[in-house]
Amino acid sequence: MPLPKAPPIGKLRNLAVIELWRDEPMAGEQSYPTYQPVGQAWCSIEPKIGEQIWSGGVAVLENVDGGRATHVLTMRYREDLTHEHHLVVNRMRYRIVRVQRDDARRYVRCDCELYGDSSMVGVPPIIPKALDDGG
Repeated sequence: MPLPKAPPIGKLRNLAVIELWRDEPMAGEQSYPTYQPVGQAWCSIEPKIGEQIWSGGVAVLENVDGGRATHVLTMRYREDLTHEHHLVVNRMRYRIVRVQRDDARRYVRCDCELYGDSSMVGVPPIIPKALDDGG
């Protein structure tokens, strides 16, 4: 089945920062996720069918395609996007679930899962001084 027609260039109004997931080693053999910015692109964002937004919170009522994707982000063609990338738009982080490339029309359709506010994702926990054994 061919991909739907690409949106007009005027609908690509959201500037997305493309970030690549990296595991940052910590003391011991632990690591925590960090995200390295590797580019940016203008995109359009469309919620998938079955999603409603109430007072800034997201509730997925029914996902008709059986996947985890909550939004579809469409941008000009990029061949470097994979499921290891995140897109940050207006401080909201979207994890790419699936990338569909349309070489003939030169655009990319990304099915994404909304992760939430980018300032809260991947931040290591803060240990209060009273509980910290290190002094």
